[in-house]
Amino acid sequence: TSSLEQLKTNHIDLWKIDPTQLSELSIKALESILSKNELEDIKRYKNKNALRTTLITRAISRLVLAQYTTEQAPQLNFERNRYGKPELINNEANLRFNISHNNELIIIAICIKDDIGCDIENPLRKVKIEPLSRRYFSKQEHTELCKLTSKTQQQRFFEIWTLKEAFVKATGIGISLGLNTFYF
Repeated sequence: TSSLEQLKTNHIDLWKIDPTQLSELSIKALESILSKNELEDIKRYKNKNALRTTLITRAISRLVLAQYTTEQAPQLNFERNRYGKPELINNEANLRFNISHNNELIIIAICIKDDIGCDIENPLRKVKIEPLSRRYFSKQEHTELCKLTSKTQQQRFFEIWTLKEAFVKATGIGISLGLNTFYF
C-alpha cells in the first residue's frame, strides 16, 4: 500500500532525517532529484552548511512527498502561495506538508486536507531572551518569561517560539501575521 492510503484524516506523518549521516556521494546523488531552478537557487548560497542542508532538505522532501503521490520525486511541481509557503501543484489527494530544518535535523510533517506547520530549534542555542520576547512575543508571554529562572526561562522561550513558528507556518501567512498578535 502507498503511504497515501495509510494517511487518514486527522492523522499526521512525521518524518525525521539526520542530514549529518549522509555521505558526500549520497548528497551528490540527491542533486539529480532537484529541478534546474532549485539547483540554481541553492548554488547561490554562500554558507556551505546552509547550501548542504538546503540541498538535502529539498531533495529528501521530494522523495518523501513522492511516497504519497503517483509522481516520481523529480516530477513533483511546487508553487508558493502569496506568503511564500510551498504547496504541491496537481495535488488531487489534498496533501498538506511543512518542513523545518537545521544542520542536524530535518523534519517533514504531512497530513491530508488540514494545513500544518512544524518548527524545530536548538534549545541550547544562546539567545537574548528579554529583548527577543519583548519584540516578538505578546505582553503576557513576555511578562511570564521574565518571571522564570534562567534555565526554565530558556526552555519556555523555545517552547513558545516553536509553537508560534509552527502556527504561522500552518496558516501559510508566515511571520507577517506578527508573532506578538497571539499568545500561547
